[in-house]
Amino acid sequence: MPIELCLVKGPEEGLTRIFSDNAEITLGRGTDADFCLKDQSVSRKHCRIKGVNGLFMIRDYGSGNGTKVNNQQIDYAVLKDGDTIEIGLTHVRIQLIN
Repeated sequence: MPIELCLVKGPEEGLTRIFSDNAEITLGRGTDADFCLKDQSVSRKHCRIKGVNGLFMIRDYGSGNGTKVNNQQIDYAVLKDGDTIEIGLTHVRIQLIN
């Protein structure tokens, strides 16, 4: 099941990207990030989303501002359809595509 990441708040609101179900997606402002964000409050390598056996897991890379899922600070979490990730000023909504 692919995953869609949609920026719902922040400098690039409305930007959407789709990744495969076995993707390993780095989010950050570094140009080498899989999903590069133009948000100065986001670390160069901020967090990673990894698809494993139909589940998507997120892990913070020890970023300066941290990572939240549904307003809860996390180091690691399993994502569900409709979850919102907060990194810096950017909010990313998760949609699992059937």
